[in-house]
Amino acid sequence: MKTKLKNLTLTIIFIFFFSQKSKAQIEIGFGKGALLYLGDLGGSPNSAAYHLWDLDYQSIRGMGQAFIRMPINKNTKARLNFAFASIAGNDKFAGDHEIRERGIQMEGKIAQLAGCINVNLIHKHDIYGIVGIGYLLYSPISTQNGKSTVLSGSILKNSCVSIPLGIGFKIANLNKNSKIAFEIVTHYVNSDMVDGLAGPTSFSNDNFISVTMNYSVYLSDFGKSNFKRTNKEIIAEMKNSPQLE
Repeated sequence: MKTKLKNLTLTIIFIFFFSQKSKAQIEIGFGKGALLYLGDLGGSPNSAAYHLWDLDYQSIRGMGQAFIRMPINKNTKARLNFAFASIAGNDKFAGDHEIRERGIQMEGKIAQLAGCINVNLIHKHDIYGIVGIGYLLYSPISTQNGKSTVLSGSILKNSCVSIPLGIGFKIANLNKNSKIAFEIVTHYVNSDMVDGLAGPTSFSNDNFISVTMNYSVYLSDFGKSNFKRTNKEIIAEMKNSPQLE
């Protein structure tokens, strides 16, 4: 796990080193939305909820995120993103009879730090792709038929690497320096223990989808002042300044 964290840190440093070289505007923002869990609990008549059509909409939970973003070049932006969300799953929503009989229910929290690249896909409509690498922390708490249980599988790990992959688009400019955008991102993880369930009954790693509405604002340029005075302001200041005798 130390190697995973080291690789993530180096990736983020690499991205933002080249971003700062561009002397470009910093953009900061935050978003709120929903998290849709895809894992071993619940699901359609298939064995588990690994596809969009398998989603248990009763298990959708809220999420929030904060980010800082800056251009690398005309078409690409680097982004550091922190997200926090609740996660849930319940066998009673499954279409498969055997899964419903298993009776496992899970609630938990996840937190993710990710370094991402935003790539402009369609300039005219401000549509952009999102790809990155992240470090995910999770803490599932589960019960089976109303009783606390340690779910099957190896000893529970509480962190893993994640790969965010998605798309976003600008909805509107609020003013010269701020905007609202919509994003939908699938987060692929290299762990099957985000929901706490692994072993013979599990057929794939867990994943989740985030849907957010984001507000962002541009800050000052690197190395430039936001308080530049016009020639008229300089002349007026000189006229109003006390004269030296």
